[in-house]
Amino acid sequence: MAYFEEDRVGSIESSDRKTAATVHGTEPYRVELRHTHHRLEGACEYPASQGIDFRKHCVALALQARQIDGARLQTASNDDKIRAYLALQTPEALRSGVSCSLWRAASTD
Repeated sequence: MAYFEEDRVGSIESSDRKTAATVHGTEPYRVELRHTHHRLEGACEYPASQGIDFRKHCVALALQARQIDGARLQTASNDDKIRAYLALQTPEALRSGVSCSLWRAASTD
């Protein structure tokens, strides 16, 4: 958490399923987080991580991204919040949710 608290995370680049930045430790290291519906995986250039461990550099980036996303969601409209939620769902989860909604609607008629 120290790297996050000491503001060592550089500019964040984000896409639908990936967040990346340079985290400045003893040297600058490139960090990448990949997010799926239920999982967050990290990779870092830090030599001891061997590119797969979720170490302090990944934690710093995750906390910084969460802080930015939290601020963004606080000012977002309800439509934007719904869109953000739906964007994180897998196709299977969306199909399942639609099927349940249609079944409920049919059973109340």
